[in-house]
Amino acid sequence: MLRADTAHHADVVVIGAGTAGLTAAHQLISAGVDTCVLEAAPRVGGRMATEDMDGFRLDRTGPLLSSAYPELRHTPGLQGLALRDFSPGVLVHSRGRRYRAGDVRSARGVLRAARSRSSAPRAPLGGAIEQARLGAWLSRLATTPVSRILARPDGPALDALSSRGLPPRTVDGFLRPLLSALLSDPVLDTSSRCADLALRSYARGGICVPAGGAAALPGLLAAALPPGTVRTGVHVTAADITSVRTKEHGELSCRSLLLATGAGAAAELLPGLRAPAFHPVTVLHHTAPAPPPTGARLLLDADRSGPVAH
Repeated sequence: MLRADTAHHADVVVIGAGTAGLTAAHQLISAGVDTCVLEAAPRVGGRMATEDMDGFRLDRTGPLLSSAYPELRHTPGLQGLALRDFSPGVLVHSRGRRYRAGDVRSARGVLRAARSRSSAPRAPLGGAIEQARLGAWLSRLATTPVSRILARPDGPALDALSSRGLPPRTVDGFLRPLLSALLSDPVLDTSSRCADLALRSYARGGICVPAGGAAALPGLLAAALPPGTVRTGVHVTAADITSVRTKEHGELSCRSLLLATGAGAAAELLPGLRAPAFHPVTVLHHTAPAPPPTGARLLLDADRSGPVAH
């Protein structure tokens, strides 16, 4: 139970029990810092939420993970996270046809696969040479240190892709729809560094999703924290560096504050903070009498003729 009558409640109060807030709590506690996490919702996870309906588990945001994420291996609690892997590569839907692309396990393998499909000259990625060039570029990106990527000049992702000598149909036929799915940004004005990191993870490991739904990941993070660390159903109405005021428990003191909410909630708590504009994302769920003929492979829309990205 939270008590507001103590002079000091915690060294650090974290507002928000999404994956960012929970991961930060793990880092702080491992460093010996007394930490409390406050969450307004009745559950942890933030956008990583799963609802049970008619025997189905429905993710609110449909997050795509990469098995190459180091956080999945090194963050306490996540070692037990079961993942459902997609098949290597993706299927690209373009001009009424579907093409397999993006299996970058090796540049040589890409070249062999491209030659085997040389009878399809209208494929959106082009011929064997263009696909081999794409595979070699992704292979180099996979081995590029993160520090080097973060040191690159930053700008809109689409501008960066267009300036790297890749053919336009490679960008439009594969990289753009892939990044639209990974970043939820169809116009690709996201940071080019962020896009490079997403492509690096894609090239280093397969795309996957949590087996128990998106909520399984923050659920494991919360369960691995010391009992009583996370408090749900606590609404913070005001905050500064050394105290937070809650609707349910009054004022709680701390030595430092870590704000890990969404941008809108953060702007309400910190006057003057500019909330950036976001791309709205809608997740559609459908039932079907049989598994899709695409199998366990991500299907991307390269035509951009409708609202569905993947």
